[in-house]
Amino acid sequence: MKLTVLGARSAFGMQQYQSNFLIDFDGYKLLFDCGGDIRRVLKDIGLGVNDIDGIYCSHLHADHTGGF
Repeated sequence: MKLTVLGARSAFGMQQYQSNFLIDFDGYKLLFDCGGDIRRVLKDIGLGVNDIDGIYCSHLHADHTGGF
C-alpha cells in the first residue's frame, strides 16, 4: 500500500492544494476526497481521472467534494 498526500490546506488557502490523498493498493487507486482542484493535482503527479478506480468522500464540504 502506498499513500500519497495530494493536498493539505483549508478550503480558503492559497499556497497548497485542498485536502485530497491517494491510496494505491497494489495498483488499485482509491482517491480519498475530491476537492475542486483535483484535476490539476492529478495532472501534477502524472495521472488523470480515468486512472482512479474509486473515490471515498469523508464529508460534504466543498473542499472535499467540489471536484465531483
